[in-house]
Parts: sequence; structure tokens; C-alpha cells
Amino acid sequence: MVNTETNRSVGMGDVEIILAGEELVLKPSYRAAKTLSAKYGGLTSAIERVVRLDLDLIVDVIAIGLGYTSTKRPPEDLGQKIFETGLTDDTGLIAERCITFLRVLAAGGRPLPSDDLDLGDDDDDADPPVG
Repeated sequence: MVNTETNRSVGMGDVEIILAGEELVLKPSYRAAKTLSAKYGGLTSAIERVVRLDLDLIVDVIAIGLGYTSTKRPPEDLGQKIFETGLTDDTGLIAERCITFLRVLAAGGRPLPSDDLDLGDDDDDADPPVG
């Protein structure tokens, strides 16, 4: 898969999102971690704000993850596309993917262990086999 904004393929630690039907890739970097940490009082605070569905922060996370900077501005309609995609529905899972991206940044850009990515129910709580 290729990020159409940067023409770079998906790599380790990258987080894929679907925005307005287009597949894009958030690329972890030191710059992204430093910028978001400084602006929002740390990566943990940023995660908490995503949980509260802070739209301004979510737009920033996506814009910075896509490689936009103060000199390379994101498209004017980026916020609108995020809103129309939906923050929590199955269409884009934007909030969930932003949290994953922030956690990857906290891990130094490395991918999270697969068990950290499973946000579903634990099998430990499953009923024992019958028989």
C-alpha cells in the first residue's frame, strides 16, 4: 500500500487509516512525536484527548502523521474529511487509529506487539470447553 500524499509504502510502525474512502498511512517520526508532545502536554495527554474525541487534536495527529508541517500545509478540507469519515464508526475508526499512532510514537516509532493491537475481549474470559 502506498501513501498517496508522500508516495512511501507502508513500513514497520506505520498506521493505516481510511479517510473519505482513501487509504492513507500515518508515518511515525521523531518530529511527529516531538510536535504532538509539545503541543498537547505529552503523548499520554494527547491519547486522553483522543479518547474524549477532541476533533482539533485528531486533525493535528492525522495531519502530522501524514507528513504535513507548518510549511507544508494539509489540504483545507482535511478536517471536513475526518468529520465525514466519522471518528468512531467502522468506516474509518479514526479515533482508534489515532490512539494506535500515538502509542507507536511513544514506542519510538516501532510497531506495537500484536497483543497490544487486539482491542477485543480476552480469551481468558471465555467459557471453558465443554466435554
